[in-house]
Amino acid sequence: MEKKGPELDEMGQPVWWHHHGTKMKFQKMDSIEGKWVVIRGSAAEVRVMKITDNQFIVKYRIDHGALTEIQGLIGMDKPELTAAFLGVPHVDEYDRYSQWLLERFGGTVARQRGFIRWNSFLNIPGPGTGHDGDANVSIKIDTEIAEAIFGLVK
Repeated sequence: MEKKGPELDEMGQPVWWHHHGTKMKFQKMDSIEGKWVVIRGSAAEVRVMKITDNQFIVKYRIDHGALTEIQGLIGMDKPELTAAFLGVPHVDEYDRYSQWLLERFGGTVARQRGFIRWNSFLNIPGPGTGHDGDANVSIKIDTEIAEAIFGLVK
């Protein structure tokens, strides 16, 4: 089944994605153990932590002002992590439960309560712009972020 593309804003970005996602950059990786990756922007941070060879935790934090912060935690297996961050769509198992996300919002791959992605536009844990305090982090996946995640999953 061919996936529907999302509605785009005037900048050619999905309407469910926030333009601050372009500020999210790879910051560091635990070079000794290769167990976590940090991606940070001006108002958000995402940490991807390797628990086992097949299990990962994606922890995110969003600053909505001086006294307002939202945090979340998502467990992902390797196929889910590679679908989200590398665009490798291994979606057989969870696509059937998340198909409605793709039909409603448009995208390449999604997992309910996990992520939605279209091309290099990724939202964690789902569609939403982050306005008005909703708990969504937008990330524009660039080569540096993709290489760091690939290093984590290999």
